[in-house]
Amino acid sequence: DAAFLRYAVGLSALGVAYLHVQDGVGNGAASTWFGKVTTDGFHGKCEPVTLAKLRSVFTSGGLIGNGGYTAESAAARIGSGDATAISFGRSYMNNPDLAERFKAGTPLEPLPPKEAWFEPSAKTRADPAWGYTKSGG
Repeated sequence: DAAFLRYAVGLSALGVAYLHVQDGVGNGAASTWFGKVTTDGFHGKCEPVTLAKLRSVFTSGGLIGNGGYTAESAAARIGSGDATAISFGRSYMNNPDLAERFKAGTPLEPLPPKEAWFEPSAKTRADPAWGYTKSGG
């Protein structure tokens, strides 16, 4: 974590407005093709680092977490002071009204098939437009 924290210190010293990290809490946090700094140390290339550690050294701006959060876990992370905000990506794919669903406590629609995500697969390599211009089925 020393290298990643050193970069966060440097970015803070430069006055960077925000740091957005893929921290990977929640469902499927360990099963993704891109590295998450707080759960796997970015593909095992460094020690995992927590948002709390980042928050302690990155003080120039906002700290945004992302990766498998629910409305409840996002609120808890923000409430703890470890993050300024939490961003959502995949949840929006089948829930374009995500914020309204969170506010109302409405259940989320399930995610589309993994091949429809921006994730390498045999289907997306064969047809790069699949998932962007065609339905998930």
